[in-house]
Amino acid sequence: MKGPPTRDDDTRFKGGIRHYHRSNSQRNRSWDEWIDGESSNSRPIRHVAKVVGIMLAVIALCAVTVGLFIELR
Repeated sequence: MKGPPTRDDDTRFKGGIRHYHRSNSQRNRSWDEWIDGESSNSRPIRHVAKVVGIMLAVIALCAVTVGLFIELR
């Protein structure tokens, strides 16, 4: 059985580990943006789009349900 390789103090902390860091491509954010999320300028448009999408999905589901109910009656 082989023993562990002997350690040389010069090469003890030299390793092949590389640390990759992202470049600072993000814009500087204010404290409110860090806490609340994205800026409030883009939030209403996204919120309205989500609400409209959910409403359309619910209406489509109701239409399919009513259509199946009428067809199977």
